Amino acid sequence: MPFRFSRVAAAAALALGFMQAEAVAAEAQLETVEVTGVSRSTTTENSDSYTSSAMRTTTGLALSQKETPQSVSVITKKQLDDQNITTMEDALRTTTGVNVLPDSGRWRYQSRGFYIDQIEEDGIASTVPGSSTNPYNDPQSMSDLGIYDHIEVVRGPTGLTQANGEPGGTINAVRKRPTSDFQAQASLSYGSWASHRVMADISGPLNKAKTFRGRVVAVQNKQGSWKDDVDEHRGTLYAVFEADLNDSTKLTLGGLYQDESYVPDPWGVPMGPGSSDAHLPRHTFFGASWN
Repeated sequence: MPFRFSRVAAAAALALGFMQAEAVAAEAQLETVEVTGVSRSTTTENSDSYTSSAMRTTTGLALSQKETPQSVSVITKKQLDDQNITTMEDALRTTTGVNVLPDSGRWRYQSRGFYIDQIEEDGIASTVPGSSTNPYNDPQSMSDLGIYDHIEVVRGPTGLTQANGEPGGTINAVRKRPTSDFQAQASLSYGSWASHRVMADISGPLNKAKTFRGRVVAVQNKQGSWKDDVDEHRGTLYAVFEADLNDSTKLTLGGLYQDESYVPDPWGVPMGPGSSDAHLPRHTFFGASWN
């Protein structure tokens, strides 16, 4: 009997303990805990900011500029619009630590004493024009900035994302993507020597569930010059579509068409005897209009 009594007493004590614990829990009120997250989206459009919450050029990971272990800069969509920047050379002129140098009618970029001969689009690298391995034009580096969301610049080697890891740095131009809400934008500018630029940008969902989205950007640009016969014509058409196949899979398909023709003046006018002024008119051009 003593053994049975002890078991019954233990069960009763345990039940009483549970009842007391439930009563205490009912009386206790937990404080509200607020959890705040930070967006790690690399998109800068509609952010109204001159910085981005994350970038991928240095490590391939979506890290903030503070977490990125290199000297970096981001030229956002807000800055491109506010300063009316439409070319890569104008964008890089606003970037700390980057020199923009004319080279035979084209532009080359230099950082930390080295040329930046690699430019990326959405993280995919190609060689820019003017470098020793590519002396001719490269359409990616000459794209109109109307198709880009922002430009990321890394000063110093990026060996984690590029095998060659050039010492000068890397430029990564990130293209626009379709938006979940409809939006449209158009602009028209006109300048000296009959220069003009027309741009249209339409984006939004293509179905009611917003799982299928599209975007089209069209740009027509003409740059005149004070020099005879020197000009540049460029047409750009960019289209991209996104489809959410499921909660974790997204399919993206896009295309870019560019048509560019120009008459360059890489050498200017000659000097007179003994490096004197030849007194030629300002508009003098010794090239051929068909060149």
